[in-house]
Amino acid sequence: MRLKLVLKATVLVSSYSYLTSIDDKVYNYVKLLKPDAAIGRGETYVAKSDETIARWGFLQLYQRVNEDWNEAQMREQAKNLLSAHNRLKRTLRLEAIGVPGVRAGHGIRVEIAKLGDIALSDWLVADRVTHTVDPYRHSMALEFVFSTAADGRFAISYDRGSEAIAQKTPSKTGSSESGAAAGGGYLYPHHQGYRITCPYGKKGSAWAAGWHSGTDFVGTGSKKVYAIAAGKVTKAGWDGSYGKSIRILHDDGYLSLYGHLSEIRAAVGRRVDKNTVIGVEGSTGNASGSHLHLEVHKGKYKYPSPIDPVSHIKSRLKR
Repeated sequence: MRLKLVLKATVLVSSYSYLTSIDDKVYNYVKLLKPDAAIGRGETYVAKSDETIARWGFLQLYQRVNEDWNEAQMREQAKNLLSAHNRLKRTLRLEAIGVPGVRAGHGIRVEIAKLGDIALSDWLVADRVTHTVDPYRHSMALEFVFSTAADGRFAISYDRGSEAIAQKTPSKTGSSESGAAAGGGYLYPHHQGYRITCPYGKKGSAWAAGWHSGTDFVGTGSKKVYAIAAGKVTKAGWDGSYGKSIRILHDDGYLSLYGHLSEIRAAVGRRVDKNTVIGVEGSTGNASGSHLHLEVHKGKYKYPSPIDPVSHIKSRLKR
């Protein structure tokens, strides 16, 4: 699928733009969990890049693996996932003189001496091509999403441990038990794995308290937000710097706050549990990008919260 075509900044190309991002499917900390339902805990295996954690912050990919996997398999899978995802997402868009027959999937040689943080001279696969033809001019717009060889050069360190796991309780035949009543214990607000971009306790002038009193989650794919435990919605709507947010008073007396949502899907007074979708993460209020800001308080809301949301959930991952 390679074409005999070279696109250079000074030849054929009329303009271009280049973007690097860590917002989508970029992870520098991969945690795999091998559950043991008999004891309610699971072995964890972590592969991480300390270098990019220091540069980008903590971006976690969390996945469960089969119970029969051994340590070698978990190590290899964690390494492969980290190698695939611990890379900047690089996007290059070119406007060029039109060449008939060029389409998405073709390999094209692109040479640009200075492209942001790199010098580019490589074969790239076109992800998208749009041709514009009028009586006097044929032009094409091309988009490439790529990584460089240097992106894959980083040191990997490994950690082992264990943590509590959520276990499913079989439902009783003919039971009229409601979903809210059946959903005891806690789960993370994203059920398909989670990634943390700003941990609890991080210091900085961006927050009134001088430090971050919640945890920011982002990049789960579905973007759906679940209640972390059973309880009752006490507030839903615009909430100052939190933007669109929801507060839930849980049955154990703790209160959770979900900020910067793009959609709210639970009204005040509604009973929910950890299987209830209450909203969709977003960037409303005082936010620089799409994410979920989660806080946990004891009894009632009082800023800043002294409770680390992730530690609080981890200690209660059971039914």
